[in-house]
Amino acid sequence: MPARPRRKTCWSRPTSRCGRRASTTSRRSALVAQEGNVPYGTAKAAIVGFTRQLAPEIGPAVSVNVVAPGRVLTGLTEPLWTARGGGSPWKGIARASTCRPLGRIGRPEELAGTVCHAFSADAGSTTGSVVVIDGRETVI
Repeated sequence: MPARPRRKTCWSRPTSRCGRRASTTSRRSALVAQEGNVPYGTAKAAIVGFTRQLAPEIGPAVSVNVVAPGRVLTGLTEPLWTARGGGSPWKGIARASTCRPLGRIGRPEELAGTVCHAFSADAGSTTGSVVVIDGRETVI
């Protein structure tokens, strides 16, 4: 059986140049190594790599970026904070907040503005970027 010719890319390029946006979500775990976190951190780092590779493949018609939040209190993370706080999410959050530069964890509404910006016309020249919203946890 003859070998099939290889295509230059597996992504179809949109023909319209109307401000299209795509955003993926990773975590600060993609940027900071943590003991016992190899599978999760590796998966999140793969999202960052995928997004950066995708940006030149589908641009300039589409800009694609990563939003990488830090620790945030949501319905999904509340059981984690409750377990770490011995039955109280607020004790778990207080314990985690003592080592945070801002002294607290994030709230979902603090992420919303950045995500909305990533989809707006104001972000037209931003592509292949990682936007970290983590209260300065990853500042070196």
